[in-house]
Amino acid sequence: MLATSGEFTLPPIPRQPALSFPGLATFGIFEQPYDVEYELVTPRAAALTAARSAAPVIHSIDERVGEVAGAMEQHFAHCIPGPLAPDVSVRLNENAATLVQAGIDSPERLQTWVWACQGHDRRLAVIGLGFAKNVGYAVGMTAANEWAVPRLPERILSNPSALGGLVGLGVGGLDVLLNVLGTGALEPHFYRGGLASLPPSIAASGNPYKTILQDLGWAAGLNVLKNSLRIAEPWMQSAIEGHPDHHINRKWADRIDLSLLDGGLGFISGGANEFRKLRSHGGIDYAQRLLLQDPTDLRRAVERSQGRSSVGLTEIVKNAARPFASPVVPLAIVASVALFLSILFARNDSIDVNGHAVTDLPPDTADPTVFTAKRASSVELMGLMTGFIELAAPAAAIAGEWAWESMKNAAGRLPDIGAWMGRMMGGNEPILPR
Repeated sequence: MLATSGEFTLPPIPRQPALSFPGLATFGIFEQPYDVEYELVTPRAAALTAARSAAPVIHSIDERVGEVAGAMEQHFAHCIPGPLAPDVSVRLNENAATLVQAGIDSPERLQTWVWACQGHDRRLAVIGLGFAKNVGYAVGMTAANEWAVPRLPERILSNPSALGGLVGLGVGGLDVLLNVLGTGALEPHFYRGGLASLPPSIAASGNPYKTILQDLGWAAGLNVLKNSLRIAEPWMQSAIEGHPDHHINRKWADRIDLSLLDGGLGFISGGANEFRKLRSHGGIDYAQRLLLQDPTDLRRAVERSQGRSSVGLTEIVKNAARPFASPVVPLAIVASVALFLSILFARNDSIDVNGHAVTDLPPDTADPTVFTAKRASSVELMGLMTGFIELAAPAAAIAGEWAWESMKNAAGRLPDIGAWMGRMMGGNEPILPR
């Protein structure tokens, strides 16, 4: 009703039920139910006063760090049974503070960030590394079949073992070169850290010999599976060509096998193996390598994932050139490829000659059974070669490191010729720099 003072008089507004913000509460930051009772001149002013009284209470930085640290621990609790080692606990809290400072300040935001990083690294591993680690072999075998081998002198072509060894040197060299350069260029783009970036108790927790055997089994198994799919190709080609005696064209059989099947299936098997390694390798899973890496590396990973920084060209070049500082492992791999291709070429030549003599077909054709036998031979020898390389590479790395340390120790025991010359000439300092 209208009062004598000329103002509207509103009846008291009844007490409102408690309200909350469930949507914001899920972030673990804002959660402040309000329960207000008010009498105001207008409903608009009442709403403004209620909003002010319901201002959210922000959790302290320490509380956020504690929540994020607890969520981080849950990500790899299945891999680290029991209490955490002291260095892991320190690293966990340091990295939790780093993430909170970067805006990843709740368990939900941490989970979203981990999923985004894992998706990025999976694509990089499967597509990028799967391609980089197999493109050299595919290109090398295609180039050898189409261009290099037909131009070799007859004395080499008539010696299958020498031919296979020569092809192996070229293919192995190209494969190792592109593998090293591609891996070195892609590695800095991963968000997960390297083993050297982990706390010592985590980095040393795995069994290196068990890891080598697991890598051997997976690599050799995927190689055998990949090459087994090539066995049926000659009969499929025979059905497509449709000759009454089922013979097939040799040139196209080699092209389809080397360029399409061997190379294409190699990319798929290589990507599958890289996916396995990214998920868990050496008893250390992806969450550990992402969340327990060095705080400086983690900060850079967060900045790159948020688009605030990028990998520099200098870092890519340095990382790609690092393996060439110790060439023992690349040389061992090239030698292994040359050895096994020499054996493969000699065996396949024997299969080809004996099978062709029985069928009495023109030189540019062959019976599908001959090519099927050659594919089966490749399944066996390439599987053995892959397993051998998985053993030879770490063995060569250990031997190379031992040789390098031995040379350094031997150099340290040599007489200091510069000091001796300096003393002979009456000086106190050596003429030659140490």
